[in-house]
Amino acid sequence: CYIAGFWSVLRRGGDFLPKSRWLALPFGAYLLSLLSWLWPNVPLAMRLPVAVYATVICTMAWSAFHLRGRVEPSIFQSIFTGALLFVLSDSLIAIHKFGHPFSGAHGAIMVTYIAGQWLLARGVARI
Repeated sequence: CYIAGFWSVLRRGGDFLPKSRWLALPFGAYLLSLLSWLWPNVPLAMRLPVAVYATVICTMAWSAFHLRGRVEPSIFQSIFTGALLFVLSDSLIAIHKFGHPFSGAHGAIMVTYIAGQWLLARGVARI
């Protein structure tokens, strides 16, 4: 839903996405790094769902990044920071679930998730 909402804002501004496609590289690099680190511990039956979900969540953050310069700076900061916290939260879930459990995982996951969703909602409400 966030992706669709961000893209609708981008479409309103004329160009759908910026001409600098290389800006997707950090998001793709993060996705590939995370998946390659998790992959040995992800059960075979879960690999496709994990890869698809990770791709979607990184696409959401990439879409949020493209709002830069198309919405007020304070709105962009709220949305992009929220998107990054949402990615972090879901990454922590995957890290904890697939072979790299860590103490304090539940607290870290919930704090980053709640803060991310709050910032996303706060920013979206101001568009």
